Amino acid sequence: KGGIPDNVNSEFSYFFDLYYSNSIYTVIVGHPGTNYFYIFRHDENDASKGWLRWRYNPSSAGSQKKDYSDVAIYGDYVFLGYTEEDSKKGKVIIYKYDSTQSNFANKWQKQTTDLVPITRTNDERFGRSLSIYEDYLIVGTENEKAYIYKKDVNNEWTNSSEKIITPKTVQSNA
Repeated sequence: KGGIPDNVNSEFSYFFDLYYSNSIYTVIVGHPGTNYFYIFRHDENDASKGWLRWRYNPSSAGSQKKDYSDVAIYGDYVFLGYTEEDSKKGKVIIYKYDSTQSNFANKWQKQTTDLVPITRTNDERFGRSLSIYEDYLIVGTENEKAYIYKKDVNNEWTNSSEKIITPKTVQSNA
């Protein structure tokens, strides 16, 4: 089966992202109904290993049900946006690839700090949409806000000045 789940329709759909660099493909896929996400990695220079798969369920690390909303990947970073069922506030979890680990499952290390805005409200669903390019991550919400994070020299993702984009701050050329 090469790492593909038994019931592909129930576990794969809704959101995915792909990153390719230096002959290495990395794909993240998930399904909000199962609370699982999968990371697949394939090195064209070592094709004998095929596609390596890592499956994780952050909901198992606590009693609250988590609901994924989006994923993003760039370079060695994976971002997961999810909301907790009780408050729907949301946050973004960060994983970083650690090539020094020998076991593929241990190569994706959860970073110590989750992304949350300084001020967040119930039903905001921070992390509802994610987009990343190079050192910038944009995190969307359901209440017409988008937060801009930048990776600093210490490889930490920060929004120190609480940069927020709303429809009122964006002007149209129309």
